[in-house]
This record gives sequence, C-alpha cells and structure tokens, in this order.
Amino acid sequence: MGLLITAAGRRIALAVAVIAIAGCGGPPCDEDPLGCGDGTDEFAVDPACDLTGPLAIELGDGDEDFLAYAAGQEPTVHEGAQGGHHLCLGIRIHQPALEYPLLRVVFDADFDDPLRCADDPACDPWVNTAHRELTLGPDLPLNGDSVEETGFILILSLWPEELERRLRLEITDECGRVGTAEHDMSAAAG
Repeated sequence: MGLLITAAGRRIALAVAVIAIAGCGGPPCDEDPLGCGDGTDEFAVDPACDLTGPLAIELGDGDEDFLAYAAGQEPTVHEGAQGGHHLCLGIRIHQPALEYPLLRVVFDADFDDPLRCADDPACDPWVNTAHRELTLGPDLPLNGDSVEETGFILILSLWPEELERRLRLEITDECGRVGTAEHDMSAAAG
C-alpha cells in the first residue's frame, strides 16, 4: 500500500510541477510585473502637462518579449494550476511622456453572444469575461523610444472559441492623453 501511495504521490507532484511551469513561465502572478496587483493608487491627471493628442499604443502577446498581435491572431490561453484560464498580455506605448511616468492601464476581454439579445435590438451582445485596471510606473521599462511591458495576467471567466471575441486596451497618461487598441478574433470554424 505504501508503494501505491508513493507512486501516486510522485504522479501528483509531477503533474503539479508541469502545471506550475506551464503558462507564463511559472506561477502566473510571479511573472506579472505587478504580481497580479493593481499598482499604485497615486494616478491623477496633472493639469500642468500641456501635451495633447492620443497615445499611440499596441496590444500583444506578453509571454516573454512583446509581440504585437497580427489581425485575427488567437492569443495563447494558459491553464493555471487550479484549472482557471488566463492570458499573458503585453503593451507598447510609443513616445510616452517620461516626465509624467504613471500610466493607467485597463484590459478587457469580451465575447459576442448573439442569443443574449435576440429579441432586443438595443441590447449590447458583448459580454465582458475579464477586466483589469492597474497603474504602471514610475519606473517604466524602455525599449528605444517606447515603453514595453509584458506578463500582464488577465484571468478569464469564459473564452468561448465558437463565438467572436475581442481584447481591448485603454491607456491614459498623466497628461490626460488616451490610447486605445482593440484586437478582434473570429469564431472558430467548426
């Protein structure tokens, strides 16, 4: 009996180890730049900043290096150690205002449920399945004249591949400039 427990214990330990190193390179929150937290609460628009216009931003894969999503590209959905699913996202901000180093970042994941609004044309068929707000800074990781950060964990409640899906990113800097990016995915064929 002891041998069976030991063999079963080894299998469980191996399974746990495999799951733990899957995904974003380790336990997901260990890889997240904010440990899955929301950063500082100090973000505010500074009225002294006179920069205007939109922020130029990109949304992409953030497993290791930033890789902007190609049109329609499916993000990698990772299974966590407890059976949940998450994405590892990355962001790029072109020509940020480094003298105003805090950024408010909002991620959303949605899917289009056509049955949700079948009888109500005014109804929004998009269902939010993940939302995360955080403040990044003041130490911003630079890559040339851009800020790039990877490893942001977005925990999904649902991600039905048989429906259309989208990822949305909104970033606001301390000057009040806003950048938005949306990445759309088609329903899987089948």
